[in-house]
Amino acid sequence: MRARPMPYGCAERAFPVSAVRYQGVIHGFLTLNALRGTCSAQEAIEQAASFLARALGTGRS
Repeated sequence: MRARPMPYGCAERAFPVSAVRYQGVIHGFLTLNALRGTCSAQEAIEQAASFLARALGTGRS
């Protein structure tokens, strides 16, 4: 169950949008130090870093 509905109509925006769900983790899992070393947290950090690098043109894939 989601706390908020997924945003619809993002395709009409002038910027790229990505929505990812990490199953089996609690809300805020990425900001809790105790969960920082989990596979889900590491994957989320890598995905965010990669997305930002591509968006900023820094060459990271």
